[in-house]
Parts: sequence; structure tokens; C-alpha cells
Amino acid sequence: LAQDTTGSDRKLGMIDYEQVTSELDKAMSDPNVRAVVLDINSPGGSAIGAPEAAQAVRDGRQTKPVIAYIGEIGASAAYYLAAGASAIVAQASGMVGSIGTRIEFLDFGNALAAMGITPHIFTPAASDLKAAGTPMRAPTAAETNWFQSHIESINANFTGFVKANRKKVGMESMRGQVFTGEQALQNGLVDFTGNMATARKLATQLADYLTTRKNK
Repeated sequence: LAQDTTGSDRKLGMIDYEQVTSELDKAMSDPNVRAVVLDINSPGGSAIGAPEAAQAVRDGRQTKPVIAYIGEIGASAAYYLAAGASAIVAQASGMVGSIGTRIEFLDFGNALAAMGITPHIFTPAASDLKAAGTPMRAPTAAETNWFQSHIESINANFTGFVKANRKKVGMESMRGQVFTGEQALQNGLVDFTGNMATARKLATQLADYLTTRKNK
């Protein structure tokens, strides 16, 4: 999952968030579609674009039932999207969760020093974080503090969305760990275990219920 993917990315199996929201919009505006099932099989992806796509799923369920089905894996950003659905069905042996965020980069400072290479990076005094993340050296104390603050902010948006939409999920279940579908059910990350047929049946039942209530 990512934002602004290229044709080559998509050939490799990467899904663009815009593709998800576009298909969702089509389903919501199609009078012949009574409910939507999101077929999720992804270990996650970029944090950029995930909040907007998750909110689109959340908004969509105000119009029609949206059921998220997690088969083999629905983790990190993929679970972010699933959390916005009306309900989540997961394969009992599948992998669910990984609620959390991370920033990572390589530090070649010691390797360069071993080769007798010393990088020189100049930034304005007022822009001391401009070179944060450079692989040429270890981050400074100020950069480390900024990275931690930045990742905490992104993570708070993720966990906040999950808590708002999945009331039974506690903070202990949002430490970045992955659960089996069965464990996810026990910890409130999903509503049912089953297969795609289970998800489709649930979508039909919710659509029938809403139709009956509307006609009363």
C-alpha cells in the first residue's frame, strides 16, 4: 500500500491508496451495490495516505455496510484501513495487527570512517534538522529527539483511529505485534473469524437489515 504508485509498482503487486478510495467511491454511488467487502491481503505500507484511505472506509460505512475480510495477512497500514469498516472478518490462521509505526534508515558513518572518509554536511543554524536521516553519520541528539517526536505523532493518529473505531482494542494490543486471526478476535481487533464466504454473508445480512429497517 502506498500513495502515488507508478505503473511498475502496480505490476509488482503494490496497491495505491487512491485505487482503494476510487473503487470505494464507485461502489458507494452504484445503486446496484448494497454492501462492500474489502478483500485485504497486505503486510502494510506507507503511512502517507493511510489516514485518508482509512477515513474514506469509515465515511463509506455511513452509506453502505463495509466489511473488511483479512485472509493471509492484514497488518500495519492494511489494518488501519480495515479498522474503519463496519465489521472485520479474519481467517483464523491469518496474521492481523502490527498496529504501530516506524522510521528507519542506514548509518554508514562507521563504515566511511573505516575507509578514511569523513563527510561534511553544512546546514543553516536555524535549520539544524535539515540533514536529519542522512546515511553519512549517526543522528545528532536533536535529530533523534525530532524523529521520536515525529513517529509518536504519526503513531498517535493510527492508534487513535483504531481506538475510536474498535472500542475493545486496548493499548496492550497496539504495541506493534501481530496476532493470529483467532488471537485478534480475542483481543477485539476483529469481529469474526471465517473465510470470504463468511464476510460476504455478513455483508448481505447487514444490507438486508438496513433495507428492512428503512422500509419500516
